[in-house]
Amino acid sequence: MSLEELTQLYKGQTSYVTEICGLRRKLPIRQVGDGVWIASNHVVIFGDLEFIKTAGKELASRLSSFKIDIPVTAEAKAESLAYEITKNLGLPYFIVCRKSVKSYVKNPLVVELKSITTKETQKLILDETDIKKIKGKNIALIDDVVTTGGNMNALEKLVLKAGGKVKAKTCIWVEGPSLSAATSHARKNLIHLGYLPIFYSKEKYEEIRKIRP
Repeated sequence: MSLEELTQLYKGQTSYVTEICGLRRKLPIRQVGDGVWIASNHVVIFGDLEFIKTAGKELASRLSSFKIDIPVTAEAKAESLAYEITKNLGLPYFIVCRKSVKSYVKNPLVVELKSITTKETQKLILDETDIKKIKGKNIALIDDVVTTGGNMNALEKLVLKAGGKVKAKTCIWVEGPSLSAATSHARKNLIHLGYLPIFYSKEKYEEIRKIRP
């Protein structure tokens, strides 16, 4: 998609239709910030088995040449996708990075991240058991969507700190324009299936188009 398609003016739209692997789904448009709206994928990521199975199978096929040992994701939206990818790759398990330190988490590794859908700074955490599994292994990072790059970059940083080797990064959608070095880094060599636009108020829309005419 072009920058114009990934950056759209919000005119009161209530939904956006995405098509992935021949499956069409209507996503509700939700406001996530001052003058910023997104097509929320929660209606398919949480509970749409046909969609998750189809996307997971396709992404696993694209990952098959990377000789992945362990898929790694963050809780909670992409967990079902990571499960399907892991199953289709014939691997025994995947690892979920927590977002809080629970009582069972021992000697954790922690990195911070910022997401477009969350106002507060978040954390990604690995405990010592998962750190031992990751060390020296070929890792695929899994997410549902990459927007600002914060989540994917934090996952990569955490895996590298644990001694893993990031061989591939994958998601279902790339969302919105790439306006920063962090976003560009997260999208570099990213395996994905489609795109989602971000919708902006008139003021923000014009500002972004000045940055990227």
